[in-house]
Amino acid sequence: MKSFVLLGCLSIINFSLLAQSQPASPSSRPVTKEMQEIYDRANAKPTTSIITTPIKTEPVRSKPEKASFDPTDDFRGRSYIGIKAGGNYTTLLNNNTDAQLNFAPGYHAGIVFNAALGNVVSFQPEILYNHNALKEKQFGDTYTFTSSSIDIPLLFRFSFGNQTQFFVNAGVMGSYVLKKTSERAGTKFKNDLSDWDFADRTNFSGVAGIGVAHNLPKGQIFLEARGHYLLGNLSEGFYKSDAPRDLHATLSLGYLIPF
Repeated sequence: MKSFVLLGCLSIINFSLLAQSQPASPSSRPVTKEMQEIYDRANAKPTTSIITTPIKTEPVRSKPEKASFDPTDDFRGRSYIGIKAGGNYTTLLNNNTDAQLNFAPGYHAGIVFNAALGNVVSFQPEILYNHNALKEKQFGDTYTFTSSSIDIPLLFRFSFGNQTQFFVNAGVMGSYVLKKTSERAGTKFKNDLSDWDFADRTNFSGVAGIGVAHNLPKGQIFLEARGHYLLGNLSEGFYKSDAPRDLHATLSLGYLIPF
């Protein structure tokens, strides 16, 4: 019996010594936070990070719609320059004689300036060459009187409408007489103006007109009827109301371009 007890004690002692000689399994060790981090870094698989660069996209720009042509925007409220030419008709007011007046053709041509003062009103000075003629029949003979002058009308123009415009103008005109001639039975005589000074040669008139204009893509074409009523000259002043005086009617065709 004692032998069995002794044998059992020896077996327990050997088992204990054997257990102490065996290393502890990793799972039995206490795991700290630092150890876990070291373990994770050592066993972590390398990862490949994909860096995506944002693609710049520009907004789609739609083409601006082409505005429809509006001649009013292009020509009203702007200044322009142009030319005009046409025919003249001359008659005599307060004709106190028995002479019979007949038509004789005249003409004019020149440069037109127009300075806009707004969408309706503009100031329009002109420089014109005028050749006026008048036929007079008296005592069985026919006389033709002609007069050439440089005219400078100073007008205010009032325009109404859009692409097609109607306009009226009014103002004054100064005229400098260059020469005068008279013709009878086919014989022409040149009036001697050598003794006329500047005041004698310079006349002034009242002017009024009406017309229509049409705007084109690059300019404006117009047709105008105008009347010039002689008021006097610098030498004598205003003529008396019953004094004979010239009345000129003109019809002009012109073309203007903005500048």
